[in-house]
Amino acid sequence: MEEKVPVFEPSSCLDFRDGEGLYAKKSINYWLSFSMLYFFLLLFFPMIGNAAGLPSFHANYELRVNGMVLGETIFELSKEGGNRLIFTHSTRPTGILAGIDRGRKDRSILILHEDSLRPVEFQGFNTLRGKPREGSLHFNWSAGTVEGIWNNQPWRADLKETFHDPLSYQLAIMLDLAKGKKNLHYLIAEDARIKSYHFRITGNESRKTIAGAFDTVRVERVQDSDKRHTILWCAPTLSYLPVQVEQQDAKTNYLMVLRKVEGL
Repeated sequence: MEEKVPVFEPSSCLDFRDGEGLYAKKSINYWLSFSMLYFFLLLFFPMIGNAAGLPSFHANYELRVNGMVLGETIFELSKEGGNRLIFTHSTRPTGILAGIDRGRKDRSILILHEDSLRPVEFQGFNTLRGKPREGSLHFNWSAGTVEGIWNNQPWRADLKETFHDPLSYQLAIMLDLAKGKKNLHYLIAEDARIKSYHFRITGNESRKTIAGAFDTVRVERVQDSDKRHTILWCAPTLSYLPVQVEQQDAKTNYLMVLRKVEGL
């Protein structure tokens, strides 16, 4: 029998309000681009040895676009008795956008299964694109199915062992990095479809952040197009917590920099 999982109410999430003025509109366009970086940042959060050693933590990042600070992202991992974990994400604007856009929120509930993690429930609410975008997933591992609703549209698929939700797969990546894997591939259930993400380790580098200087492992996403490049720098001394995430396209540089971490 599957455990009952607390429901995450979308009404408690953040909303969106349009701004006026040329500068505000340009800033909003930059801010919307952070939603692309969102999934890449989610990939890299701390693991200690194995899933059973996951610590509770709170990590805060500064968000920049072309050198301009536009917001912050916070990730939190907590334990809820037994083998259940709760992983949450929130992104909110700062500065000029603070009174215009209120960001996004997501929540994943997972269970420890042997030496790995399995997602059980996911719910998210995103207002960054001008109108609410809502999604939920339920993973039934005994029946081998995942079901969800994205923008009021039902969706269902057969489960595979590598399936994750938009938050939980970053924890699976941490397990694989701890095991010494160099090429990482995951299937993500999102937006009523299955997405494939492939990453590889490309070296070791030192990085300076607001939180300090770190020796890191450089991880890049393998993409079909060369129009956008995404790089993550993960610090082994922080259990592979990402201390910096960068995405570069033809015109814009997006950067997430670790500002503060608690619990590690």
